[in-house]
Amino acid sequence: MISKNTILSILCAFFAALYFVHPLIQIVKNRNTAPVKSAIINPAEKNDIVQIALTAADGSKITISKNGNLWMGQIEGLDAVFPCTQPLAASFIEELTAIKKTYRISRGEGNVFTDGTADFLISWTIVSGITKSVYLGGRDFSGTMRFIKAENGAVSKIESGFDAYLDTSARFWCDPYIIPRIRTDSRAPSESIQRLSLITDGKRIALIPGTDDFTPRTERILSLRHGGLSNFTPSPNENPALRIEAEFSNGESISVPVYRADDGNYLLDYDLLGGALHYSAAISERTYHNLRTAFSQLSGIK
Repeated sequence: MISKNTILSILCAFFAALYFVHPLIQIVKNRNTAPVKSAIINPAEKNDIVQIALTAADGSKITISKNGNLWMGQIEGLDAVFPCTQPLAASFIEELTAIKKTYRISRGEGNVFTDGTADFLISWTIVSGITKSVYLGGRDFSGTMRFIKAENGAVSKIESGFDAYLDTSARFWCDPYIIPRIRTDSRAPSESIQRLSLITDGKRIALIPGTDDFTPRTERILSLRHGGLSNFTPSPNENPALRIEAEFSNGESISVPVYRADDGNYLLDYDLLGGALHYSAAISERTYHNLRTAFSQLSGIK
Protein backbone atom coordinates (compact mmCIF):
# COMPACT_ATOMS: atom_id res chain seq x y z
CA MET A 1 0.00 0.00 0.00
CA ILE A 2 1.33 3.45 -0.96
CA SER A 3 2.09 5.58 2.04
CA LYS A 4 0.81 9.11 2.51
CA ASN A 5 4.35 10.44 2.25
CA THR A 6 4.78 8.78 -1.15
CA ILE A 7 1.49 10.27 -2.42
CA LEU A 8 2.49 13.70 -1.16
CA SER A 9 5.88 13.37 -2.87
CA ILE A 10 4.24 12.45 -6.19
CA LEU A 11 1.80 15.38 -5.95
CA CYS A 12 4.60 17.79 -5.09
CA ALA A 13 6.65 16.57 -8.03
CA PHE A 14 3.62 16.90 -10.39
CA PHE A 15 2.82 20.46 -9.37
CA ALA A 16 6.47 21.42 -9.49
CA ALA A 17 6.72 20.08 -13.03
CA LEU A 18 3.51 21.90 -13.98
CA TYR A 19 4.91 25.13 -12.54
CA PHE A 20 7.97 24.94 -14.78
CA VAL A 21 6.17 23.63 -17.90
CA HIS A 22 3.33 26.19 -17.82
CA PRO A 23 5.44 29.11 -19.11
CA LEU A 24 6.57 26.97 -22.04
CA ILE A 25 2.97 26.09 -22.87
CA GLN A 26 2.08 29.78 -22.66
CA ILE A 27 4.93 30.71 -25.01
CA VAL A 28 3.75 28.20 -27.61
CA LYS A 29 0.16 29.36 -27.20
CA ASN A 30 1.13 33.00 -27.62
CA ARG A 31 3.26 32.13 -30.63
CA ASN A 32 0.21 30.56 -32.30
CA THR A 33 -2.22 33.37 -31.46
CA ALA A 34 -0.07 36.49 -31.72
CA PRO A 35 -0.88 38.52 -34.84
CA VAL A 36 1.60 39.11 -37.61
CA LYS A 37 1.53 42.02 -40.06
CA SER A 38 0.63 41.06 -43.60
CA ALA A 39 -1.32 42.17 -46.69
CA ILE A 40 -3.39 40.33 -49.30
CA ILE A 41 -1.21 41.81 -52.05
CA ASN A 42 2.43 42.63 -51.44
CA PRO A 43 2.60 46.45 -51.09
CA ALA A 44 5.71 46.40 -53.28
CA GLU A 45 3.45 45.31 -56.19
CA LYS A 46 0.92 48.12 -55.67
CA ASN A 47 2.02 50.27 -58.62
CA ASP A 48 2.56 47.23 -60.87
CA ILE A 49 -1.02 45.92 -60.74
CA VAL A 50 -2.69 46.01 -64.16
CA GLN A 51 -5.72 43.79 -63.54
CA ILE A 52 -7.82 42.51 -60.64
CA ALA A 53 -10.56 39.89 -60.96
CA LEU A 54 -13.12 39.26 -58.23
CA THR A 55 -15.20 36.07 -58.51
CA ALA A 56 -18.03 35.31 -56.08
CA ALA A 57 -19.24 31.90 -54.96
CA ASP A 58 -22.32 32.24 -57.20
CA GLY A 59 -20.07 32.48 -60.28
CA SER A 60 -20.51 36.21 -60.89
CA LYS A 61 -17.29 38.00 -61.78
CA ILE A 62 -15.97 41.53 -62.23
CA THR A 63 -12.62 42.24 -63.87
CA ILE A 64 -11.06 45.67 -63.61
CA SER A 65 -8.12 46.46 -65.88
CA LYS A 66 -5.81 49.43 -66.15
CA ASN A 67 -5.53 51.40 -69.40
CA GLY A 68 -2.97 54.12 -68.83
CA ASN A 69 -4.22 55.80 -65.66
CA LEU A 70 -7.81 54.70 -66.20
CA TRP A 71 -9.44 51.67 -64.54
CA MET A 72 -12.02 49.93 -66.75
CA GLY A 73 -14.47 47.17 -65.82
CA GLN A 74 -16.06 44.13 -67.43
CA ILE A 75 -18.63 41.69 -66.14
CA GLU A 76 -19.46 38.31 -67.62
CA GLY A 77 -22.66 38.16 -69.64
CA LEU A 78 -22.50 41.78 -70.80
CA ASP A 79 -20.66 42.85 -73.96
CA ALA A 80 -19.32 46.09 -72.53
CA VAL A 81 -16.19 47.74 -71.20
CA PHE A 82 -17.10 50.57 -68.87
CA PRO A 83 -15.14 53.16 -66.87
CA CYS A 84 -14.88 52.33 -63.20
CA THR A 85 -15.44 54.93 -60.54
CA GLN A 86 -11.76 55.86 -60.33
CA PRO A 87 -11.54 56.67 -56.57
CA LEU A 88 -13.33 53.40 -55.83
CA ALA A 89 -10.83 51.32 -57.81
CA ALA A 90 -7.92 53.17 -56.19
CA SER A 91 -9.35 52.62 -52.69
CA PHE A 92 -9.81 48.90 -53.38
CA ILE A 93 -6.15 48.56 -54.29
CA GLU A 94 -5.19 50.54 -51.19
CA GLU A 95 -7.14 48.05 -49.06
CA LEU A 96 -5.66 45.00 -50.75
CA THR A 97 -2.10 46.28 -50.26
CA ALA A 98 -2.63 47.66 -46.75
CA ILE A 99 -0.72 46.01 -43.92
CA LYS A 100 -3.22 44.35 -41.57
CA LYS A 101 -3.27 42.06 -38.56
CA THR A 102 -3.21 38.41 -39.60
CA TYR A 103 -3.64 35.41 -37.32
CA ARG A 104 -2.92 31.73 -37.65
CA ILE A 105 -6.23 29.93 -37.33
CA SER A 106 -7.01 27.89 -34.26
CA ARG A 107 -7.47 24.14 -34.39
CA GLY A 108 -11.25 24.47 -34.21
CA GLU A 109 -11.33 26.81 -37.22
CA GLY A 110 -9.12 24.66 -39.40
CA ASN A 111 -11.91 23.21 -41.54
CA VAL A 112 -13.17 26.47 -43.11
CA PHE A 113 -11.93 25.49 -46.58
CA THR A 114 -12.15 21.70 -46.34
CA ASP A 115 -15.19 21.49 -48.64
CA GLY A 116 -13.34 23.43 -51.35
CA THR A 117 -15.70 26.40 -51.22
CA ALA A 118 -14.91 30.07 -50.67
CA ASP A 119 -16.94 33.25 -50.64
CA PHE A 120 -14.64 34.96 -53.14
CA LEU A 121 -11.58 34.41 -55.28
CA ILE A 122 -9.34 37.44 -55.83
CA SER A 123 -6.80 37.25 -58.65
CA TRP A 124 -4.43 39.99 -59.70
CA THR A 125 -1.96 40.41 -62.53
CA ILE A 126 1.12 42.62 -62.40
CA VAL A 127 2.87 44.33 -65.27
CA SER A 128 5.30 41.44 -65.77
CA GLY A 129 2.34 39.17 -66.61
CA ILE A 130 2.46 37.15 -63.38
CA THR A 131 -0.97 36.34 -61.92
CA LYS A 132 -1.54 35.44 -58.28
CA SER A 133 -4.68 34.66 -56.29
CA VAL A 134 -6.14 34.06 -52.85
CA TYR A 135 -9.42 32.60 -51.62
CA LEU A 136 -11.57 34.47 -49.11
CA GLY A 137 -13.81 32.56 -46.75
CA GLY A 138 -16.42 33.81 -44.31
CA ARG A 139 -15.94 35.97 -41.25
CA ASP A 140 -14.85 34.59 -37.92
CA PHE A 141 -16.95 34.82 -34.75
CA SER A 142 -15.82 38.41 -34.13
CA GLY A 143 -17.16 39.61 -37.48
CA THR A 144 -14.02 41.67 -38.03
CA MET A 145 -11.77 39.01 -39.60
CA ARG A 146 -12.04 36.93 -42.77
CA PHE A 147 -10.48 33.57 -43.43
CA ILE A 148 -8.00 33.60 -46.29
CA LYS A 149 -6.31 30.78 -48.17
CA ALA A 150 -3.04 31.44 -49.99
CA GLU A 151 -1.91 29.73 -53.19
CA ASN A 152 0.31 27.40 -51.14
CA GLY A 153 -2.72 26.21 -49.15
CA ALA A 154 -1.87 28.07 -45.93
CA VAL A 155 -4.99 29.28 -44.12
CA SER A 156 -5.13 32.28 -41.81
CA LYS A 157 -7.52 35.09 -40.97
CA ILE A 158 -7.04 38.77 -41.73
CA GLU A 159 -8.73 42.03 -40.80
CA SER A 160 -11.62 42.50 -43.22
CA GLY A 161 -11.65 46.22 -43.97
CA PHE A 162 -11.97 45.33 -47.66
CA ASP A 163 -15.47 43.82 -47.29
CA ALA A 164 -17.10 46.95 -48.72
CA TYR A 165 -15.47 46.20 -52.10
CA LEU A 166 -16.57 42.56 -52.39
CA ASP A 167 -19.25 43.29 -54.98
CA THR A 168 -19.26 41.83 -58.50
CA SER A 169 -22.04 44.02 -59.94
CA ALA A 170 -21.50 46.58 -62.68
CA ARG A 171 -23.74 49.02 -60.80
CA PHE A 172 -21.24 49.08 -57.92
CA TRP A 173 -18.12 49.62 -60.06
CA CYS A 174 -19.31 51.60 -63.08
CA ASP A 175 -18.84 55.37 -63.24
CA PRO A 176 -22.43 56.58 -62.72
CA TYR A 177 -22.29 59.91 -64.55
CA ILE A 178 -23.78 60.70 -67.95
CA ILE A 179 -20.52 62.45 -68.78
CA PRO A 180 -18.09 59.97 -67.21
CA ARG A 181 -15.26 61.11 -64.96
CA ILE A 182 -12.58 59.52 -67.10
CA ARG A 183 -10.10 62.35 -66.68
CA THR A 184 -7.68 61.74 -63.81
CA ASP A 185 -6.34 65.24 -63.13
CA SER A 186 -6.87 66.87 -59.74
CA ARG A 187 -9.10 69.71 -60.92
CA ALA A 188 -12.84 69.83 -60.34
CA PRO A 189 -14.72 68.34 -63.34
CA SER A 190 -16.26 71.69 -64.30
CA GLU A 191 -12.80 73.28 -64.46
CA SER A 192 -11.74 70.79 -67.16
CA ILE A 193 -14.61 71.66 -69.50
CA GLN A 194 -13.99 73.91 -72.48
CA ARG A 195 -17.37 73.38 -74.05
CA LEU A 196 -20.54 71.34 -73.49
CA SER A 197 -22.92 70.93 -76.41
CA LEU A 198 -26.39 69.53 -76.93
CA ILE A 199 -27.08 68.71 -80.58
CA THR A 200 -30.64 68.09 -81.75
CA ASP A 201 -32.53 68.61 -85.01
CA GLY A 202 -29.31 69.72 -86.68
CA LYS A 203 -28.79 72.56 -84.18
CA ARG A 204 -25.99 72.82 -81.64
CA ILE A 205 -26.62 74.56 -78.31
CA ALA A 206 -23.27 75.29 -76.68
CA LEU A 207 -22.26 76.06 -73.13
CA ILE A 208 -18.84 77.72 -73.02
CA PRO A 209 -16.84 79.70 -70.44
CA GLY A 210 -18.22 83.21 -70.35
CA THR A 211 -21.79 82.02 -70.94
CA ASP A 212 -24.31 83.18 -68.35
CA ASP A 213 -24.26 80.82 -65.36
CA PHE A 214 -21.56 78.68 -67.02
CA THR A 215 -20.30 77.10 -63.79
CA PRO A 216 -23.66 76.23 -62.17
CA ARG A 217 -25.05 74.95 -65.48
CA THR A 218 -21.93 72.87 -66.10
CA GLU A 219 -21.96 71.43 -62.58
CA ARG A 220 -25.65 70.57 -62.96
CA ILE A 221 -25.00 68.68 -66.20
CA LEU A 222 -21.92 66.90 -64.86
CA SER A 223 -23.87 65.77 -61.77
CA LEU A 224 -26.52 63.94 -63.82
CA ARG A 225 -26.34 60.16 -63.44
CA HIS A 226 -27.48 57.25 -65.52
CA GLY A 227 -29.50 54.38 -64.09
CA GLY A 228 -27.17 51.49 -64.86
CA LEU A 229 -25.82 49.55 -67.81
CA SER A 230 -27.97 48.12 -70.59
CA ASN A 231 -27.60 45.55 -73.38
CA PHE A 232 -28.93 48.13 -75.84
CA THR A 233 -27.41 48.29 -79.33
CA PRO A 234 -28.86 50.87 -81.73
CA SER A 235 -29.87 49.73 -85.18
CA PRO A 236 -27.75 51.13 -88.04
CA ASN A 237 -30.59 53.29 -89.36
CA GLU A 238 -31.78 54.63 -86.01
CA ASN A 239 -31.29 58.34 -85.38
CA PRO A 240 -30.59 59.59 -81.85
CA ALA A 241 -33.01 61.97 -80.14
CA LEU A 242 -30.03 64.15 -79.34
CA ARG A 243 -26.28 64.06 -78.85
CA ILE A 244 -24.17 65.33 -75.95
CA GLU A 245 -20.62 66.48 -76.57
CA ALA A 246 -17.97 67.51 -74.07
CA GLU A 247 -14.67 69.13 -74.97
CA PHE A 248 -11.92 69.22 -72.35
CA SER A 249 -9.09 71.65 -71.75
CA ASN A 250 -6.45 69.13 -72.90
CA GLY A 251 -8.04 68.87 -76.36
CA GLU A 252 -9.84 65.57 -75.74
CA SER A 253 -13.57 65.24 -76.39
CA ILE A 254 -16.41 62.76 -76.05
CA SER A 255 -19.62 62.46 -78.02
CA VAL A 256 -22.58 60.44 -76.72
CA PRO A 257 -25.77 59.81 -78.72
CA VAL A 258 -29.02 59.50 -76.75
CA TYR A 259 -31.78 57.25 -78.11
CA ARG A 260 -35.44 57.10 -77.16
CA ALA A 261 -36.43 53.70 -75.75
CA ASP A 262 -39.79 51.97 -76.26
CA ASP A 263 -40.65 52.28 -72.54
CA GLY A 264 -40.42 56.08 -72.53
CA ASN A 265 -36.94 56.18 -71.05
CA TYR A 266 -33.71 56.95 -72.91
CA LEU A 267 -30.50 55.08 -73.67
CA LEU A 268 -26.97 56.45 -74.03
CA ASP A 269 -24.55 54.64 -76.33
CA TYR A 270 -20.88 55.17 -75.42
CA ASP A 271 -17.90 54.55 -77.69
CA LEU A 272 -14.94 56.34 -76.13
CA LEU A 273 -11.15 56.36 -76.20
CA GLY A 274 -10.98 54.82 -79.66
CA GLY A 275 -13.31 51.97 -78.70
CA ALA A 276 -11.47 51.04 -75.49
CA LEU A 277 -14.68 51.96 -73.65
CA HIS A 278 -17.95 50.78 -75.17
CA TYR A 279 -21.14 50.45 -73.16
CA SER A 280 -24.78 51.55 -73.01
CA ALA A 281 -26.64 53.02 -70.07
CA ALA A 282 -30.25 54.01 -69.36
CA ILE A 283 -31.59 57.32 -68.11
CA SER A 284 -35.11 58.18 -67.04
CA GLU A 285 -37.39 60.63 -68.80
CA ARG A 286 -36.88 62.99 -65.86
CA THR A 287 -33.08 62.94 -66.23
CA TYR A 288 -33.47 63.54 -69.96
CA HIS A 289 -35.67 66.54 -69.18
CA ASN A 290 -33.12 67.86 -66.65
CA LEU A 291 -30.41 67.55 -69.27
CA ARG A 292 -32.35 69.60 -71.80
CA THR A 293 -33.36 72.14 -69.18
CA ALA A 294 -29.70 72.80 -68.32
CA PHE A 295 -29.23 74.06 -71.90
CA SER A 296 -32.45 76.06 -71.98
CA GLN A 297 -32.41 79.75 -72.92
CA LEU A 298 -28.99 79.41 -74.55
CA SER A 299 -28.50 80.56 -78.13
CA GLY A 300 -28.34 77.84 -80.73
CA ILE A 301 -25.49 77.83 -83.24
CA LYS A 302 -25.04 75.75 -86.37
